[in-house]
Amino acid sequence: MLSKKNQRGQQIADDQRIIRFVVTTIFAAIGTIILGFIFLRSAVFEMNISASQFITFGIIGGVIFSTFRFLSKRQAAIAILLLFVLDMLLQHSTVWRLVLRDILCYLGFIIALFIFTYYYFDKLRQVVIGRILVLSSVIALNYVIITGILYSVFRVSAEKFDLNLLQMVYFNLAQGFLIGLGLGTGIEVAEYFYELKNKSK
Repeated sequence: MLSKKNQRGQQIADDQRIIRFVVTTIFAAIGTIILGFIFLRSAVFEMNISASQFITFGIIGGVIFSTFRFLSKRQAAIAILLLFVLDMLLQHSTVWRLVLRDILCYLGFIIALFIFTYYYFDKLRQVVIGRILVLSSVIALNYVIITGILYSVFRVSAEKFDLNLLQMVYFNLAQGFLIGLGLGTGIEVAEYFYELKNKSK
């Protein structure tokens, strides 16, 4: 069993992780929403168009990153599963194509943030701009791959509405990069304040 001193130390560490989880999530979401507003103005608040992804994936991306960063792998798996279920319930779509789209986008975001958190975040600790650009690039690549998959699945519908694959890829590449840029900036701001607090102790 842990001594009272060790238990107290563990409790403080757990409390700090929870605080960092919440703060990082908030800053990541705010960073993404602000960047979306800079480029798209009030369109980011119209929930029935693609610009609203700056809000949706700003929040979801912040939660997923913080989950990977501050929780154990078991806790992260449970939290991400619950977040996925909640996201599906909020979408409340019964059209299988939309459900498939949402599932692919969510899974793509998980994979992108998993790669960034576990393979790049600590390695690029001294290169803040590098971390932001890596996250932006990984999410942009994720958007391109998802676009290609969805276009292949819904090709008949896409051609019916005269949707050009190259234009879709370019649009989603840019949007994914900007969302990643907002997320990365928000995460770095949260990290900066945490390190500033530690130095002041």
